[in-house]
Amino acid sequence: ALTNSNPAAVRAELAGSELRLSPTPGPGGAATIQITASDSQGNQATHSFEVSAPATFGGPILIGQTTSE
Repeated sequence: ALTNSNPAAVRAELAGSELRLSPTPGPGGAATIQITASDSQGNQATHSFEVSAPATFGGPILIGQTTSE
């Protein structure tokens, strides 16, 4: 199982046995990621850690326009 305290700042997903983290577009921030693994006998292990994501932007932003003739 996977929990993410701040999906607006960090995208967290499990892909098979891999944990993939990436920043989401926006102001960034911190998130606590918690992973719980269990086996067929019902034993569980949980681990939490904090991730900081930088501010990112979804693409280029037009600030001004110039024309030349």
